[in-house]
Amino acid sequence: MSLRPPLSAIFRCAAGWCTYVLEHSHARLTAITIGQHNEDAVEVRSGVSAGEQLIIHPPNELQPGDRVAVKR
Repeated sequence: MSLRPPLSAIFRCAAGWCTYVLEHSHARLTAITIGQHNEDAVEVRSGVSAGEQLIIHPPNELQPGDRVAVKR
């Protein structure tokens, strides 16, 4: 089963495509494999699991391990 997060949650990285997963209030850089995509969403085939919270629109300054405040 593939996931379909917003396109704004993924970005190019050395591994190809990546996303930041929120893990215990910290950003974890995660390499992903994508499939089809359009201007709204992308098919993520591997790298993240259902239920993991992705960081949408991560700032360029965000680094792996940085503490992230969650806005609700």
